[in-house]
Amino acid sequence: MEHAESSHDRLASYCGLAPHNRQSETSISSVTASRQGNKRLKNLLIFSCNCLARTEGR
Repeated sequence: MEHAESSHDRLASYCGLAPHNRQSETSISSVTASRQGNKRLKNLLIFSCNCLARTEGR
């Protein structure tokens, strides 16, 4: 099962959807989605999910 989880993590990272920790030596300031990755694929996924959420009867 570890292989399947790591492939999901790699896909999320490739799409730019994986969380990214911003930290200094002493503290973590925020956990946000990474701005790296395939921006077109990320935008397509977000657009598709938003359209699906707005569709009535789903």
